[in-house]
Amino acid sequence: MPATKTEVVKDNSLTARLKNVKNPQTLADFLKGIKDDDREELNALSFKGMESVINIGLVAVLESAEISEEIKKIVVQKMLEICKEPDKKYAEKVEKYKKLQAMAGIV
Repeated sequence: MPATKTEVVKDNSLTARLKNVKNPQTLADFLKGIKDDDREELNALSFKGMESVINIGLVAVLESAEISEEIKKIVVQKMLEICKEPDKKYAEKVEKYKKLQAMAGIV
């Protein structure tokens, strides 16, 4: 019997997995799936277009994520590329932004 079924190849790249991030839980899942040998791909990845999902409100997810500090630092740097510094009147958001900066080694 000839093979007529087309095999569906699942794209397991970081870029494809990033597109599945929709909330804090899916971000946590994405982070857990990053391996140390994914660093090069992670460095090349852009979070542009993900601003509605990836924002400073996710600081707690990053703080509790069981990932290497190096991976965490790269992710935070990528987040800071798309997160604008909040207005000073939003003290809680400013505090979260400063935490992101500290995790990225900026402050």
